[in-house]
Amino acid sequence: MNRLLSALGSINCAELDYMTWIQVGMALKAEGMDVSVWDEWSRTDPKRYHPGECHRRWDSFNGSASPVTGATIYKLARDNGWSPFTGEAGIMDWNDVITYDGSGSDPGDEAEQSPTDDLILYLQTLFAPEDYVGYVTNDAWQNDDGKWVPAKGVYTRTAGELIDFKYGLGVLVSAENNPQMKCYGLGALELFDGIYDINTIAMTIYQPRRQNISTFSISKEELYCWADEVLKPTADLAFAGDGNFLCGEWCSFCKARNDCRARAEANLELAKYDFKLPPLLTDEDIEDILSRVDGLVSWASDIKEYALQQAISGKEWHGWKLVEGRSNRRYTNESAVEKVVSQAGFDPYERKLLGITAMQNLLGKARFDELLTAYIEKPQGKPTLVPESDNRPAMNTAKKDFSEDYDND
Repeated sequence: MNRLLSALGSINCAELDYMTWIQVGMALKAEGMDVSVWDEWSRTDPKRYHPGECHRRWDSFNGSASPVTGATIYKLARDNGWSPFTGEAGIMDWNDVITYDGSGSDPGDEAEQSPTDDLILYLQTLFAPEDYVGYVTNDAWQNDDGKWVPAKGVYTRTAGELIDFKYGLGVLVSAENNPQMKCYGLGALELFDGIYDINTIAMTIYQPRRQNISTFSISKEELYCWADEVLKPTADLAFAGDGNFLCGEWCSFCKARNDCRARAEANLELAKYDFKLPPLLTDEDIEDILSRVDGLVSWASDIKEYALQQAISGKEWHGWKLVEGRSNRRYTNESAVEKVVSQAGFDPYERKLLGITAMQNLLGKARFDELLTAYIEKPQGKPTLVPESDNRPAMNTAKKDFSEDYDND
């Protein structure tokens, strides 16, 4: 955080245009900073500073599919001559940051960043493909001896396997014949096939928050065949501008998702049902709508977010205007509130039991299991309608239970 504040301090607020000022605020919020940091920095431009404006704008920053992050602040700071390096005599401190030296591609450029590429580069740099690499895949806990150990991990993978780490909760992704993973595999062959004897490429997608680890293996010959017969012809069409626009759940990752006409036309096809009430639709109609309704909701949300950000940038939409959204009251000084309420003879705090995760961290997993297993339950989840491809087992409905009982009789 000190590094980010240092970078912010090197940026002259008075030299920024309105949209860049907004982006700085978004970046600070995305990095967990308080609005007071943005407000204090904005005061350095007294001619344009308006009390309360930062707080009003702050509440409208609700994130997006392509959020503005601290990289924006670091980029502005570097353009202003800021350098994060604080080491002496050429020795870097543990917390020093390696920054862009002006040559090649800028690792601080958000458009260039890829956690997957970073992980692959890390594995390629430190390990040979046949080396086994252990990594933690869940929170650590403290055992009875006071030693911190991982709750879950993997130690059977080699560096030759490609690991695509996806931390989001959105789309459940399978590695099975995944075109993106196959492209990663081709990249690995391009780098290492002349050095190591690689016959099979194993590709793994890891989504810890979706409890998903999916692995797919393919021979080198099959992968090259796919590249020649599928990838290259498709890429040639795309480069020539003759490719087909295909809409699907992958649209949420596309840069053109907000103004893609093909996506709009695909979603507006649902208008053919003329918004009839469910009882007036056939089973086939409802099944068709179910297969597309999530994409429609996602597309509508993307359009609203795009229009909002454009309006904040100054664009005027006919028939629409930018207003302040609803906000909740909050304390301006919690310490003062605590003091005043306590002096008045009241307790300003509420007391409640620690949550399960916090309690386990407090006790340690072994002690937690010993003391509290009898008092822990995992209630049945709320019924949710999902595609048949979902890995979760189907629930038993009342009708199904009755049918089973009847058959047994």
